[in-house]
Amino acid sequence: MGRWLNLALELTEAQDNSDNMDFFDIISCKPETPMADLLNGTRKPINENEQRWALYHKKSPLVFEMFSEFTRDIIRRGYRHHSARAVLFRIRWETMKPHDDINPSTGKKLKISDHHSPYYGRLWMEQNPDYIDFFRTNKIRTQLT
Repeated sequence: MGRWLNLALELTEAQDNSDNMDFFDIISCKPETPMADLLNGTRKPINENEQRWALYHKKSPLVFEMFSEFTRDIIRRGYRHHSARAVLFRIRWETMKPHDDINPSTGKKLKISDHHSPYYGRLWMEQNPDYIDFFRTNKIRTQLT
């Protein structure tokens, strides 16, 4: 747990100041358009949520490190499919202090938007092609507002 507490402290220091949106997104899926292309700048984001995620991911790479480790843990436990959102919820749980989710070094609450989970899931599947169907998928809304 000490390792995750250290990662949580680093994460909250590096997080962006975007709002943590609380409505459900409709996207979770196979990479129709590769996430690596978005992150390396060879394609533009196809919607506002993807744009926000890309900025957040660049500022907070530790989230994806934890996402990857927790996903591998789920696979080791025998699951063939799971929820990217559940993995994100575990990250939130693991990075909280008991009874208090304020980071003592920054005084800020850890914020990870629910809208980021489908993009973390896509990126993880893209980097782990043996598990391309591990996270359930839907189409991405394509309008960038």
